[in-house]
Amino acid sequence: MSASRYLNARGYVLDILKAIDGTKLYYHNMKHTLFVHDAAKKICEAEGIKGRKRELILVAALFHDTGYLVRYDKNEPFGAMICETALAGMGYTAEEIRFTKRLILATSMPQRPKNRYEQILCDADLATLGSSRYFSQAEALRRELGVSGNEWKSREISFLKGHKYFTSGATDIYGPTKEKNIRRLEILAAKGNA
Repeated sequence: MSASRYLNARGYVLDILKAIDGTKLYYHNMKHTLFVHDAAKKICEAEGIKGRKRELILVAALFHDTGYLVRYDKNEPFGAMICETALAGMGYTAEEIRFTKRLILATSMPQRPKNRYEQILCDADLATLGSSRYFSQAEALRRELGVSGNEWKSREISFLKGHKYFTSGATDIYGPTKEKNIRRLEILAAKGNA
């Protein structure tokens, strides 16, 4: 892993994401980006991914939602373009840039990753489903989307039940807490308090 290239990419993304602060992007912001980055790091470790591929996955995690700076829906191609432009000036090769862009594009919903590396980033992007911060982040996303509480409850239960992590690493790390989150969400929804 080239520490200086990676640190340049990280600094660039964190700098441009400052533009999101104070907007109505309550979920898709720097906090989410850093969470996805850290989740990607954990999943790479669990999956035994090292070196250049690991670096590129982490860089893609940093850039994966930068397209929100351009538009909300179908933002992934814009994030890939922002990534391409930035990385070209940071010493990344054309092959590395193409690889990173494909990772970012794979996070489009519904996710359909074509290889193990894309699976890792997709799992990292939805790792919050299996984290202790799920409920606070789900509320941030609900606010961002402007969805009512009752509609949100049923959508979330359905989404979490239908979701499966692609990698065994993510399943092992985030699966148990995701199951707890589903149970808690069902209880709260039944009580009308979610």
